Amino acid sequence: MLTLGVLSGTSVDAIDLALVDWSQKTPLLLARDELSWHETLRQQLLALPERPHLSLAEFGQLHSACGQAFAQAVLTFLKRYHVRSEDVTAIGSHGQTVWHQPQGEYPFSLQIGHPAVIAKQTGITTVADFRMDDIALGGQGAPLAPAFHAQLFSDAGRTVGVLNLGGIANLTLLRPNQPVIGFDTGPANTLLDAWYRLHHEGGGYDQAGAWAATAALDEDLLAQWLAHPYFAKAYPKSTGREDFSLQWLSPYQLAHYSAAVIQSTLLQLTVESVARAWESFSDTGQIWLCGGGALNTELLRRLRLRLPQCQIGLTDDLGYPIQTLEAMLFAWLAKQRIEEKPIDLASITGSNQPVILGGVWLG
Repeated sequence: MLTLGVLSGTSVDAIDLALVDWSQKTPLLLARDELSWHETLRQQLLALPERPHLSLAEFGQLHSACGQAFAQAVLTFLKRYHVRSEDVTAIGSHGQTVWHQPQGEYPFSLQIGHPAVIAKQTGITTVADFRMDDIALGGQGAPLAPAFHAQLFSDAGRTVGVLNLGGIANLTLLRPNQPVIGFDTGPANTLLDAWYRLHHEGGGYDQAGAWAATAALDEDLLAQWLAHPYFAKAYPKSTGREDFSLQWLSPYQLAHYSAAVIQSTLLQLTVESVARAWESFSDTGQIWLCGGGALNTELLRRLRLRLPQCQIGLTDDLGYPIQTLEAMLFAWLAKQRIEEKPIDLASITGSNQPVILGGVWLG
């Protein structure tokens, strides 16, 4: 079975794709790529947390446009790597998360990029809308990655963590003879990228954390941010740009600080929130990093300083590229759905029973 995972993360930095062969005991990554969004569409998606009120027509058009973008990315990928569409059993599409609200009277998580458009334009059966099955059973709907991480990284002899540094940071904790735990620790690239774009023409991001490294962090400001109730909240928990965006920063008196100090302090916010989450379970262990934020050498340097008793490495060292692991997750979720295998997320999301995740749209 070959399945193709398609992912656009919270940072909307690219569309990631991973083609995985499941015929062996361990997954074999056959091809991977990262394709750009059309800039106009990307800017629309980035603006959503600041301007979430769309007309029904605007929302419908955006939903369809994202579906077409994912479909085109798949077709480009297949052509580039000489893969026939009929050889791919299914696409697992995460979609683009635009709002995540797993609490309240009517909990939901909303991803756009209509899977019908992807399935019909590619001719490949598409599995999508993975989160709502979990939410309907009382779960957070996220993170979903820990169930996959447990398949790849568990070590019977020691505690292992997998830290995905995407737009939001999420941590998987794998302990011998203990249930898998996983939750969002807080913001990562979403705030760092947004603040960088605000102060640099032409967009982009703070490559390797170079800008953050030019300034000292402000401890008082960091303490104010860490007082956000999310960080003290018990797991299971999940968050997104609806909680942590530039709009969240606006009440603070940021004019008193240089832009570089703010960037440095935002980076430390990620480091400190991750470290506190880890320390609530373990003082030592192995932590494997993945996601785009794993390329931020200043963040990695500070994380190692903050957790000196831990061995911190990149999933690349185990053969799983840091920017591809999450796309592999959705290839795996597509496989589980096609095979109608339920996934037990009770210790991760808080759902009340194992569940088959996702809907199927025929190609």
